[in-house]
Amino acid sequence: TGLLEAVAIEGTPAPGTPVRNYSTMLLGGLGDNGKTAFTAQLTGSPSVFGAFLGVAGSVDNLARERSDVPNLPVGSYFVIVSGPVGGVRSSPGISGPGAIAFYSGVYNAGTGEGSYGIWSDRSGALAPIVQLGQAASGYPAGSTIDSMGVSVFSLVPKINDFGDVAFAATVSGPGVDPNERSVYVEQQGTFNAVARTSSVVPGADS
Repeated sequence: TGLLEAVAIEGTPAPGTPVRNYSTMLLGGLGDNGKTAFTAQLTGSPSVFGAFLGVAGSVDNLARERSDVPNLPVGSYFVIVSGPVGGVRSSPGISGPGAIAFYSGVYNAGTGEGSYGIWSDRSGALAPIVQLGQAASGYPAGSTIDSMGVSVFSLVPKINDFGDVAFAATVSGPGVDPNERSVYVEQQGTFNAVARTSSVVPGADS
């Protein structure tokens, strides 16, 4: 339209929250349809963070710390939304059609345990894409994903127009170097390590 429109303004009410306003905000990206993905810290006590998606005049709160987690037992809630990765908050990645992917920690009331991973609404509802502790493909049996978003250069998980999700991770396991890092692409449940520490760079001089 050629006009600037405010999607979210500091100090104004945040949608889907009990009397909380936007405070600090981190832009995640812009979809082809004009939807904006962002992380926001919210006012109130205790202060919490949330992941938001929308356009001017219509913003949805997809996840908020201490809010319910879909498809988990009653009492389950998001613990950490969009970080922290190395003590730094991150922001959601967004595809052209407007699907998002973000880092989040979750408490499962059914098991009494917590987990950390990447969540996305690419299927129409929030669901986990990858979680710490799951098997790391491309490595010896028993290897697992140890951490994600391992540096400030990989704070935002990437999601393309097909819903494929790319992310950086460290890996631990039998015979695996403690400093091992990989870039993974997840395609509807299948994981491929497309690059890893010490692997040969295609096309590079020997």
